[in-house]
Amino acid sequence: MLQARRQVLMLGLSASLAGYTAAHSPVPATLGQALALPADPDAVVLRWHSTGGMLPTVDAAVLLIQANGVFSARARPGDLRRRTGQLSAQALQDLLVWIVEQQGFARLSGEAMLAEIRLISERSGRLFRLMDGGESSFEIGLPGLQHRVSFEALDAAFVRFPEVADLRRLHAIKQRLLNLANTAR
Repeated sequence: MLQARRQVLMLGLSASLAGYTAAHSPVPATLGQALALPADPDAVVLRWHSTGGMLPTVDAAVLLIQANGVFSARARPGDLRRRTGQLSAQALQDLLVWIVEQQGFARLSGEAMLAEIRLISERSGRLFRLMDGGESSFEIGLPGLQHRVSFEALDAAFVRFPEVADLRRLHAIKQRLLNLANTAR
């Protein structure tokens, strides 16, 4: 159903997206199983990076999570050091399974979400234009799954177009990662 809807959306794309192809990494066939992690315990398995908008111009990831469960979050304003925390092996698996399988991360595409917003805008007259809403990028790096999703003005788009299911999923991922980042010390 989702794939069929995406195909319909792709047919209605504007000329600026006409060359886009939805070549996404497949979701690992691990439903109900632990996801494979990189052999290197220090390998980054999840990266959340935000730039632009009202954010500081610091070129540092908002959140990094390593295969061993160690995570680090951007420094708080006025501080120079990254904050850190530790996820248990089970908590890391729960988070990754939730993102990859339950939220369908490997099927999410910023371009497809934007195309759906454009179609809604054409039908309803509801516009979505911001001068600089900041870009959020989420990246998963697991054996067999390398995928990145970027979206500009994610929070504003979520509020303006709550009917876009993939946008709701990406926003939910951001909120869960934000909650984790806020636990770092």
